[in-house]
Amino acid sequence: MRRPLIALGAGGVVVLVLAVAAAYVLRIGPLVPPAAPRSVVFVAISRSTDEADAHEIEAIDLDAGTRDLFDAGGRITAMALSADRRSLYVALDGGKIVFLDATTGSPFGDVGLGGPTVVSLVPTADGRTVFAVAVTNVQSSVVPIDLAGRKAADPITFTMTAGPAVIREGVLILPLGDPQRLQVAFIDVSTRAVTSRLMLPRGSLVPAAAVRLGDTRTGIMTWDPGFAGGGFGLRLYAVADPLQWTDVLLQAPLPQGPVRSIAIGLQAVAAADGTIHVCSTSGASGASARRYVVSADLRGTLAGTDCGPLAGGDRIVMAKRDPAQLVVLDDRSGGALRSLPLAGVPARIVH
Repeated sequence: MRRPLIALGAGGVVVLVLAVAAAYVLRIGPLVPPAAPRSVVFVAISRSTDEADAHEIEAIDLDAGTRDLFDAGGRITAMALSADRRSLYVALDGGKIVFLDATTGSPFGDVGLGGPTVVSLVPTADGRTVFAVAVTNVQSSVVPIDLAGRKAADPITFTMTAGPAVIREGVLILPLGDPQRLQVAFIDVSTRAVTSRLMLPRGSLVPAAAVRLGDTRTGIMTWDPGFAGGGFGLRLYAVADPLQWTDVLLQAPLPQGPVRSIAIGLQAVAAADGTIHVCSTSGASGASARRYVVSADLRGTLAGTDCGPLAGGDRIVMAKRDPAQLVVLDDRSGGALRSLPLAGVPARIVH
C-alpha cells in the first residue's frame, strides 16, 4: 500500500504546484503580491533632456514620502496600472509589453506585438485582458492581450490614427482622426466587435485622447487647427453615448515654428468629482503652455501656463520639467498644493 500512497502524494504535489503557478499567472488567490497603495504615483523618467528617452519608472508614495526606481528594460511608450494596483503594464519601443509587479518592479511576463508603437494600454477591471492601442505610419490597431495566457489576439485595425483609449461600461472607447476628420469607435470588450461609431465635426492636429469623465461620460480631447478663424485651440468633447455630445473650446498655446514641425503636447484627466484638468504645450520642451480646469458643466478657467504629464482620480498630479518635479494640484482650482523632486525628466505618469 505504500507505493500508491507515495504516488498519490506526488500527484498532490503536482496539483499544488500547478495551482500555485496558476495563481501567480492570474495574480489571484491568497498568494498574490501586495497592492501598491493608492497614494503611490508611477512616473516614467528620462536621464537625458529628451523625455522620449524614458527607460525608468520612479514610484513615489505621496503620503509616506518613500520612492523606488524600476528599470523597464527599454524606451517607454505607454503605461497602465491594473485595477487592483498589483500589476504595472509597460509598453516599450518596438511593440514589446512587459508586466511588472507594482510594488517591487520585478517583471513577471511580457508579450511582443512585433514592431508597432503602442500609444495606450487599457486593462479591464477583472484583470484578465489589457487592450493595446498601436500605431504605424499606415494604420492603427487595437490588440486584446490575454494576461493569463500571455497571448495577443487578432488585432482590430483602423485606417486613421488612433489616440489613447478608455473603457467605460464594458466598452472600449477609441478616438480616431486626422486634421480633417474625427470619429470615435465603440468596441465591445467581451465580443471585441466595433458596435458603433460617432462622427465628430472637427479634426485634430495631433492624435485625440479619450479620458473618463465619470460613469456616464467620456471626454475626447483634441487640438483643433481651425479654431477662431484660422487660429489654434483645444476642443473637449463630452460624449454621453454614440449619439449625444457637447463640447467646450479653450485657447491653445501659440505654436512655435512651422506647423509641420512644431512639437505639440496634449493632456486631459478628470478628478473624482468630474472636474477636468487639461493642459497643452507647443514648441521644444513645452516652451509655450496653457493649463485649464473645466467644471462638470464644461466651463473652462485658465489655471496656469505650466504643463506636463497628468494623472487623475483620487488626486490630480502633474509631472513637470525644469526642474523635474511632481506637483499635487487642487482638484477644483488647479493650484499647486505641494511638489516633490523627480530623479529625471518626466515622460508619462499613472496613478
